[in-house]
Amino acid sequence: MTASISELSNLHALIATSLMNKIREGEATSADISAAIKFLKDNGIEATRDDAGIQDLINSLPDIIEEDQNSGVVDFEQYREATA
Repeated sequence: MTASISELSNLHALIATSLMNKIREGEATSADISAAIKFLKDNGIEATRDDAGIQDLINSLPDIIEEDQNSGVVDFEQYREATA
């Protein structure tokens, strides 16, 4: 027996809602985050730096030490010491 389009659509919505709720409530594991990223990618959902939500996310992150930005590697110990 194959699932109907309606059943598949409902499952899709449930998965999206479940992942979104876990992330919003701060209960998402790294596996949940990975699943959400894959879910978005598999569904052709992309964001650019110009998207308002991405800009909000970028702005909410702490500034990283300039030399770390140049190397592309963040030394969190150095960052903690610099921000303490």
